[in-house]
Amino acid sequence: MKKPSKQPWKVLSTSALAAVLSLSMVVPVFAADGDIMDRTTHNPYLATTYRSNTAVCNSLIDSLINSLDTFTYEFGGKNYEYHAFSDRVTSLIDTGITAPQAKSQAASTMQEYTEPGSALSVQNVAAINGTVTVTMNSAPATAPVLADFAVTNAGVAVVPT
Repeated sequence: MKKPSKQPWKVLSTSALAAVLSLSMVVPVFAADGDIMDRTTHNPYLATTYRSNTAVCNSLIDSLINSLDTFTYEFGGKNYEYHAFSDRVTSLIDTGITAPQAKSQAASTMQEYTEPGSALSVQNVAAINGTVTVTMNSAPATAPVLADFAVTNAGVAVVPT
């Protein structure tokens, strides 16, 4: 005889996870939206795979049940803490808006997930027609000002204006 669970929230979580995953299976999304990453194993669950492969979907659900707080969810090119994002989307859907609207609204109100201790770094630099654009991996803690930058041309300092 199976012992009753001492943690009834796990049953609810399983149902909630299955509902969220099924909702996301019928929602058209852009490339990479919906990808889920296990931060401890660095094992990605690609949305295109778990939406079309029942075994992968079941594996993902099992993994989420066992260690919900170790996952990130990709939406709009950014990663969010899965548990917090899922909770926010669910609460927004409960207000009557659609799943795509809820995901967009959740993403606009939540901070992107960054690995603890990860340093701010430059992802891209573009220099076109005298304009230099620097893209960072995340927003700096304080907004930079012009004096924070040093510009050189062939090793000679240039004063930005």
